[in-house]
Amino acid sequence: DGDGTPDGEEVANNRDPKKAGPNDKLVNIINSKDSATVASLKNLDDPNNLTSRIVKNALTAGALLKSNNTSEDQISSSIQNGIMTETNNVLKPKVYDESSIKINNSSTVAELKTYGNTIAGVIIYISNQISASGDLEILTEYTNKKDVAVLKKFDIKIKVLKIVENYLLTEVIVPKKAAATHLYFINKMNNYISVLEGLSKTGTDPILGLVSLNNYKGSDPTFLSSIQNFSSFFNKENVVFSNKELGYLFSYYIINNNQ
Repeated sequence: DGDGTPDGEEVANNRDPKKAGPNDKLVNIINSKDSATVASLKNLDDPNNLTSRIVKNALTAGALLKSNNTSEDQISSSIQNGIMTETNNVLKPKVYDESSIKINNSSTVAELKTYGNTIAGVIIYISNQISASGDLEILTEYTNKKDVAVLKKFDIKIKVLKIVENYLLTEVIVPKKAAATHLYFINKMNNYISVLEGLSKTGTDPILGLVSLNNYKGSDPTFLSSIQNFSSFFNKENVVFSNKELGYLFSYYIINNNQ
């Protein structure tokens, strides 16, 4: 617009690159009654919005590099590296360690059995509260309907899992021998929660949604790997659950040849 400020810098500062300053703030050229436009601008100005951050940084970097007579190939490479850096820094949930949980230094068979029944109850509770699948179906429904309300289905799962995660961290007394297996379960759950939170924001932050979808492959929505770990652990410790105990979930897994 010839006002002396690079286009990328104007976009990064919520200014209109097609209108000369000083009165070129985007908020000054929109209809404040247009809720969709206002919402979009809020997303654009949200520092936690990955898509907005990447677009702003790419425009700013491109404009600055172009003003320095940088070649198109170098500009493209610089922008790609910036995008890689941004995306690599997201979806890195906290990793819990032994200081995060309540540990009992004793690990008798009776204590391990009590613990096993508790954990099996937790897994059964999760399966009763939320579907072990359906995440990709929610995204498909959103894609077809273009209705962000559909993405709120993820919020139900996130709420349940966060309640369970807090219970595992603050309420369950973990026998010392089971600490590593317990932490594996919590960290797998925390990673899944992080992925779901990213997917839930697909409507307003599509790049975060794509990154989350890519990470979904490494998550464990059915907690099968945790069940495998618990089953192997209790089998190694010679803890056997009867078919009247919740912990039979783990014995059943071993008995049925890991099916």
